[in-house]
Amino acid sequence: MSVTVNRETKLRITVLNAQGKQEEQIAQELGVSVRTVQRVKHRFKKHGDVEGGRRKPGRKSIMDSGMENVYLSFSITDLLVFNSNDYGSS
Repeated sequence: MSVTVNRETKLRITVLNAQGKQEEQIAQELGVSVRTVQRVKHRFKKHGDVEGGRRKPGRKSIMDSGMENVYLSFSITDLLVFNSNDYGSS
């Protein structure tokens, strides 16, 4: 039997794990199986997200991964300075 675990529960598993709780304690506290806790921990470690790298529903991004990496390399300060220079602000 497969039970879907919602994002909030997955996030709570991740937080409790970061606080040092054992898998069995987390499972009991949240009412999920130990295997569910293990899966969430594994997906978070592998993908950096509790959704396990799954694509989100909705419109596809207009940025490819190369464009996204360039965009993310700018700091917010760089973007603010760039924008203010465009409008002649000092």
